[in-house]
Amino acid sequence: MLTAAPSQQVFLSRLRATGIRFLRCDRGTTSIEYSVIAMVLGVAIVAALGSLEEPMATAFAAISAAFSPN
Repeated sequence: MLTAAPSQQVFLSRLRATGIRFLRCDRGTTSIEYSVIAMVLGVAIVAALGSLEEPMATAFAAISAAFSPN
């Protein structure tokens, strides 16, 4: 049976402890959730602006025509 040297055992023990701590940690979860919410809102805004393109162009053309000298 192969056994690790004491320094390797300490390293493996610390590595295992760090891995377990990482898997149990949930500090970054909130920031990821906020990022997903921001992404969904961004996609919704872009989609809404895409559907408003023609009405906005018509409105700005009418405003521009009203201010232009004849």
